Amino acid sequence: MRHLIETFTRFVTFRTHYGWSHDARVPLQFPRSDVEHFAILLHLIDRLCGVDFSLSLPTHRDILAFNKALRKTGLWSTNGDTPFSLTFLDEPEVSNFNAVVRRFEPDTLGAVQLPKGFNRRYYVILKKSPHSQGLKALRIDRTENRQNFRRVFPSLDHQILGEVREDFPQLESLVLHEDTPCISSYSDLRLWSLVWFNYQLAFDRTVNELATALNGRPRLRRFAFTLWFVRLHGRLVSHDGDKPYRPKSMVELDNFYINNLVSPIMAQVPTLVELCVSSEHPIFYRGIRRDDQIHVQRECRDNPGEENRFPSLLLDLN
Repeated sequence: MRHLIETFTRFVTFRTHYGWSHDARVPLQFPRSDVEHFAILLHLIDRLCGVDFSLSLPTHRDILAFNKALRKTGLWSTNGDTPFSLTFLDEPEVSNFNAVVRRFEPDTLGAVQLPKGFNRRYYVILKKSPHSQGLKALRIDRTENRQNFRRVFPSLDHQILGEVREDFPQLESLVLHEDTPCISSYSDLRLWSLVWFNYQLAFDRTVNELATALNGRPRLRRFAFTLWFVRLHGRLVSHDGDKPYRPKSMVELDNFYINNLVSPIMAQVPTLVELCVSSEHPIFYRGIRRDDQIHVQRECRDNPGEENRFPSLLLDLN
């Protein structure tokens, strides 16, 4: 069994959770021998490509104790020359995030998926880390969970590309994620507050600005972002008369995303080999450049094999 694990395991998950049943008056203990298992596993498994962290500690005192225990383990390295992927599955305390990121030796991390929720402190910590100059792939969650719908940060934003270019100059793959919440009929009265684009002219202008920004990033080969179809006014994509939070026709929706978004951007940005735009998770539109031709089709992240492809997977395992 040990041979199989060391030979075939590609990803591991480190999960440290303490629920409400834990007595907060009793400090948690993190023996060095236990915490060192992180470093041992990372170096022991030959074909390991990535690690997921899920951390939930009950008190500030325990958070600091965990960070102190990590620092005593020294720096972490992997047993291979391939870029390594680091993913955070939830929203850890900022100091925990910082402690984990700084445990990896410089040039070890090739891809990072930042924690859920729009929290700029995670981004700043990563850009100030030794990994920023060599990072190849990055996923940023642009969803603002603590604000109302009007305050959701857009993923279709050309300005962030300039910032990312300066902070992570070697980036080849970038995902700007935004949640697409389920909307019921009870939310219909608030749909107007979700719309970003009322007219085609304003939409085309935004797309052209995004394409211009992408042309300023010739190293970027793969790009993914979210444009929730609810952001589009009925003038652009017809909404169902009985359920305005649903598209009237999937054919019309397909044509809009393919002909007005994915194809134009790829045509204007010849360095892009793959562009993925989510309309409502798990549905997205993938454009691929192959033999000097642009091919675009609707996809679903739940399809078999998608877990091993961009944008679900930041790094190419092949």
